[in-house]
Amino acid sequence: MQKKQRNEWMRGGLVHVALVMTVSACGSDPTGSTRCTDSSECGSNAICFDGFCQGGTGVGEGSADAADGTNDSSTDDTGGVNDDAESTADADDSSTQLDAETSDVDTDGAVSDALDDTTTQVDVVDPDAAVDAGADATEGGLNACGGRGVLDQVPGSACGECGTGLWTCDGPDTTTCVGGDPNRCGGCAVLEANPGDSCGRCGGGEFRCDGPDALRCINGDQNNDCGGCGLLAGQPGQDCGVCGDGEWVCDGPLAVSCIDATPANACGGCGDLSGPPGGVCGGCGDGTWACNADLSDVFCTGSLTVNACGGCTPLDGNLGDACGVCGNGSLRCDATGTGLECRGGSTLNACGGCATLASAPGSRCGPCNDGTLVCTADGEGLTCSGGTAGNACGTCGPLTGGTLGDACGACGLGTLSCPARGTTLACIGDTGSNSCGTCDVLTAEPGTECGVCGVWACDSAVAGGVRCDDPGANVCGGCGTVTPAAPGTVCGRCNLDSYACTDGDTTACSANTSNACGGCSTLTAVPGSVCTNGDCAGGIGFWACSNDRNSLTCDCDGARCGNGVLEGTEQCDDGNTVSGDGCNACRLIFPRDPDDLAGTCDSPIVLPPNAQFEWDLCDRDDDEDNLAGPQDCIDATARGEDLVFRFTLTRLSTIRVDAWDNDGGNSIDPVVDLRSGSCDAAESQVICDDDVPCESQLPIFGGTCIGGLQPRQANFTTILEPGTYWLVLDQYNTVQGGTEFTCGDTWLSIRSL
Repeated sequence: MQKKQRNEWMRGGLVHVALVMTVSACGSDPTGSTRCTDSSECGSNAICFDGFCQGGTGVGEGSADAADGTNDSSTDDTGGVNDDAESTADADDSSTQLDAETSDVDTDGAVSDALDDTTTQVDVVDPDAAVDAGADATEGGLNACGGRGVLDQVPGSACGECGTGLWTCDGPDTTTCVGGDPNRCGGCAVLEANPGDSCGRCGGGEFRCDGPDALRCINGDQNNDCGGCGLLAGQPGQDCGVCGDGEWVCDGPLAVSCIDATPANACGGCGDLSGPPGGVCGGCGDGTWACNADLSDVFCTGSLTVNACGGCTPLDGNLGDACGVCGNGSLRCDATGTGLECRGGSTLNACGGCATLASAPGSRCGPCNDGTLVCTADGEGLTCSGGTAGNACGTCGPLTGGTLGDACGACGLGTLSCPARGTTLACIGDTGSNSCGTCDVLTAEPGTECGVCGVWACDSAVAGGVRCDDPGANVCGGCGTVTPAAPGTVCGRCNLDSYACTDGDTTACSANTSNACGGCSTLTAVPGSVCTNGDCAGGIGFWACSNDRNSLTCDCDGARCGNGVLEGTEQCDDGNTVSGDGCNACRLIFPRDPDDLAGTCDSPIVLPPNAQFEWDLCDRDDDEDNLAGPQDCIDATARGEDLVFRFTLTRLSTIRVDAWDNDGGNSIDPVVDLRSGSCDAAESQVICDDDVPCESQLPIFGGTCIGGLQPRQANFTTILEPGTYWLVLDQYNTVQGGTEFTCGDTWLSIRSL
């Protein structure tokens, strides 16, 4: 039955011709064969198989019929394979020539044999082909792979996704598909190169897939933006030059040129220089201008530092060092500013030492005030000499009236005891003869205190033999004479205050009320407020206290530098025209950029008392926020960056401080806080201010007020004694009335009126 089916299948004409390699064993390396990766590398009548070029031999029923000893697979001129008439397996088709007229014909739509017809074999597409081949092998003893099992595929037939692979032996009884995979673009055609390879006229392009069977060169026309293939020194159209204001333009296909660029400064950098390199500089005129690291400016090198007093000669000592015979003085600049002098040092005390004595030598001392104060051996203190400790009752002086503890009294039943006052012993407990001369039991001892301010006195007419003589408390609640004056007595500089009780026997003046200038008359305006004076620049001056403190003058005399009044465009006016004291020609002189100064309690910015300047509060530390105090004026939850200034007054002065937003776009809300004696103690606060009423704001403001106040300005006017003061310039970081207040430039003015 099996043989009959095979004959009918062959008579139906469904015969394909294919080429199969003849190998000794599947996967072995043929001796003398050439290594390959593709059949195009092998000669004619050979294919690339298992990495080697191998020749083709017909494999058909001849191999299956090997048992009869006759090679029946001779190839005819047309590529057909003659059937063996003597084969036992093919007894029924002994006269059939399979391939005589159907060489390489694929009638069922399968992929044609990719090899040449010169060495062909039967490629049976019929499903029973493997079975017949196996039958032939069984009949002949071996299958096409040299085994005895039935092969699942015919070696040499086409396989793979693209149909270009071949079924090859994978052992004596199994086959495997070699080749036939799609190319790297997913198609079956041979590509001219690999995707990712370089391409184009400059070699800077890249092959990419253009469909499954083609490649396209991407970005292969040119390499640079000037049409050439080389690298350019810059990108056409971009900035160039030292200052970055030039433009790169093409200068041929391989080069660019920088045009319209600003030339470098004398240091080779960009920007205006503060001086010529190599030129003279420094406060003492002995330095040389040198270029800084980024070449944008110059700095002064080799200059002698101006000394702490503003001169150029070395000082004999350090400013601020202790001096004087007791070492409690301080070295300060002399009037010329070129040397130092000792100020504030105390002299030796009355004992020849340096300590402050509590009293004068020779003064009375001791519990009974019967000793004398004498100097200690080192002269630094006093000791009490010759004083007594007091009698047995703890009072001073000898006790009289007997011996303490003896019996006493007319009735002999009493005991001499310590008196409540004085040095006379009192007889206590004698019911027969008491201290009142009777023998009755007294309810209290005569002479002892009673009531508010009274003492017990003998009175035989009353029960108990004593009465309380009590005049009552004085007007201050005490028992003595009120000093220095009765409560309600007028006092003070202008007799506008009155004495008030401080304890039971003393009073003190309640205040020292005066006008804002320290006088007693009523002033017509507020010192420091704006006044009109035709002599002033712009016609605006400031009310200042007169010398008698009882009147005001509109202070402005044409902005004359050195008059001690801050006017016009002056940055400072310390009352002199001496240079080197921080205020030169009414302009502030700083050792470096003001923005670089520390401005903290530990390192304040030192200013003359009459100064004004613009300060940037951004990126400052926030260590010196306003302190809690009797005049605290800042919400502790709304703090911003701050700066600390220090100035010294040498005479009684009326000081006006103004701070205002100098770059309205940032909406600075400044706060000013004046401190005395200590920079960072709560009790050091003298006065502070946050916002001003809109009606008193400076004319430069036209901005919107918030709740009747102008938050972008702060000011105060106060009278200060000679001394050193700290001023904290602070600002809010908050939102008020829909306006956001942040850091920025603030103008600060400190003027002496």
